[in-house]
Amino acid sequence: MRSKEEYEHILIPAAINIALDDLKNHISQLNKDIQYVTACDKGGSRSAEAAQLLRASGLKAIWLCGGTNQWFK
Repeated sequence: MRSKEEYEHILIPAAINIALDDLKNHISQLNKDIQYVTACDKGGSRSAEAAQLLRASGLKAIWLCGGTNQWFK
């Protein structure tokens, strides 16, 4: 749920990047058999909103509190 610039700044291994504004257009391409962990740069509301949208679409999703900054600590 990070912008292209945020994604390029620091990368989580095996992460895919879909901006929150584009997420609805990509949901049908996502695998319903895996769990998604949404993350934004600092753990703000974008990742929580994205996880909620994914769950409402029948996908398994949680959000990473603290964002990518927390992932690398």
